[in-house]
Amino acid sequence: MISGQYVTIDPNALEGYSIVQADSGQIPLTIQTTPSEAQIQADSGISDESLINISAREVNQLAGHLPPEQIKILKQRRRTLKNREYAAACRNKRSNQREDLKNGCALLNQKISDIDEQNEMLKNLVYKAAQQFKNVQLPRFLEETIVLNIVNDSKEC
Repeated sequence: MISGQYVTIDPNALEGYSIVQADSGQIPLTIQTTPSEAQIQADSGISDESLINISAREVNQLAGHLPPEQIKILKQRRRTLKNREYAAACRNKRSNQREDLKNGCALLNQKISDIDEQNEMLKNLVYKAAQQFKNVQLPRFLEETIVLNIVNDSKEC
């Protein structure tokens, strides 16, 4: 290991490679290569679509000839793709639920509006009936009975 010396490396030359830092905090002169996802896909012969659709057991069988690092990356890729699929399904479900709730809310608001209209109509009918009732001349004993009944009914509420 060379200590205290600087090495200049073109960053573009390191594409597809990763530098591993040693325990001592110094960067070793050896550079490890990490295969790209496209390279792993080509080596394994498994497309992203089939990687999602086949079982984990089948992935293990198909990737048996690959080096352990590539198997690890392939499994991570499968998990990432599956997670994306699950997340998309959750987003769609949440969006559908939101739309259902909005539609339900609009329906309930319409029902409230209809009930308010009916309530106003009934209030008008009661008012008109009360006005007509005021115009009717009742015998004195019936008038007192009706007033007492109305007062008693209002106390019960």
